[in-house]
Amino acid sequence: TNADLTDADLSGIHFTDAYTTSSLCGPSRLSILTGKNNANFGVYNNIDVNQGGLPKDIPWPVGALSNHYHSIAIGKWHAKSHRFDLGDDPITAGFDQFFGFNGHGTDYYNSVDIHRYNPQTNEYINVPQQPKEYLTDVFTEETISAIEEYQFAKPLFLYLSYNAVHGPLGLKAPSIYQDKFSTGREKADIILAYLNAVDVGIKKIQESLKAKGELENTVFLFLADNGSPGGEA
Repeated sequence: TNADLTDADLSGIHFTDAYTTSSLCGPSRLSILTGKNNANFGVYNNIDVNQGGLPKDIPWPVGALSNHYHSIAIGKWHAKSHRFDLGDDPITAGFDQFFGFNGHGTDYYNSVDIHRYNPQTNEYINVPQQPKEYLTDVFTEETISAIEEYQFAKPLFLYLSYNAVHGPLGLKAPSIYQDKFSTGREKADIILAYLNAVDVGIKKIQESLKAKGELENTVFLFLADNGSPGGEA
């Protein structure tokens, strides 16, 4: 990228002994979103997530933030099955805006699962992606657009949930990421490229905040829902 971030821009705390609450993406994702261990509300696997949806008797932190923050969710939701049912969705959880998909994963190219919430009609509108669009870049660009358009009349809480490096991993990343890696193992190279796209995306987001004059006012929390592409490597 053209702009360089200083060491001060990237300073923070590195947690070396922090763990997710589950080895599966769905249960640990509900823990991230609720701030509680998934076992506390009887969710142990993705089947539990798909059948149960959002735990109704647990206050969601984003709901408590809603009076003081404008909240946006972008990317993977996966708090129920692939449907967006009102009552088990990002807006019900307290977010003001949403762009992304539901379920455990979707295609990185030509995804048909992407939806945007329309507040005028109170429904989720399907936004199919074009064949050459790489979903990690799409989520990065959506986030940057949200930052550039937001006037910061009140603080912004932005939950960006990349699906990388979750499968499917059958297709290579764009060459700007893929050509950096040559381990001799094609699937490993794909995973590394997918992860590199996330790193590049986060740097671009930081630079957009810096251009907006909001970087020093922003706290980044970076974590994975389980941190592994499973047996695909």
